[in-house]
Amino acid sequence: MTLIRRFGWDAADSSTITESGGAVSQWDDKSGNGRNASQPSSVLQPTYLPTGFNGKPTLETDGSDVLELGVTSLGRNVGGITAAIVGVHPAGASFSNNANEVYISAAINAETTRFAFTPNPSASTANRYAFAGRRLDADSYQTASSSTNSVANSGNPWIRVGQIVYSSGVANHWTDGTQDLTNKSFQTTGVTSDTDSLRGSVFGGIAGLPNGSQLCEIVVAHSTMATAVRQKLEGYLAHKWGLTANLPADHPYKTAVPVP
Repeated sequence: MTLIRRFGWDAADSSTITESGGAVSQWDDKSGNGRNASQPSSVLQPTYLPTGFNGKPTLETDGSDVLELGVTSLGRNVGGITAAIVGVHPAGASFSNNANEVYISAAINAETTRFAFTPNPSASTANRYAFAGRRLDADSYQTASSSTNSVANSGNPWIRVGQIVYSSGVANHWTDGTQDLTNKSFQTTGVTSDTDSLRGSVFGGIAGLPNGSQLCEIVVAHSTMATAVRQKLEGYLAHKWGLTANLPADHPYKTAVPVP
């Protein structure tokens, strides 16, 4: 799916991972755009497991790990962003009920967070997949959560696709090809200037993901994606990571392998 990938990290491509004894110090941006995620401190490095996810490679956290993206924005002055993530939390995982446990985030603290892709932006929406963030520091912090409890700590792997349409100020989200957040008000309608999203970290944040959480692949695109393109991306990820059973029966790539 190189045609839609603006940025991405892929655990299945060992050439993009720098590790020593399983400790990952760098996860290279698969797109070639240079947004490599790194961590020089050995105590904060996730673990590379070559067969840890359905027999395929994955990165696993001990609950405190984080790979940092630096300070340059991944999505400044764009009309929309779509992010797709493949991963799993251990069954019964405990979340801290705040937006600091993230898969990919903007900035390095809650006061400056532009965007967080998280399982739990607040206590009232714990275990619901969600977005949280703001356009600028002066803007109020906003969240957009799925309408139902997605049971993030069920122990079942997932494919998540999240989308923010800055031009119309709404967010959408799909879990395993089924939409569970539809045109939720998020951010300010018509805003594209100074949008500084997806800038900061992968696989952590201030509070790390629960011990044993795994990330396999992240794909980021500077677009809101037409339905057919999003479904192709879901199909690509499902067939690649052995998750076709997760897709609904009427998904166009439930059995068919998408052609890039």
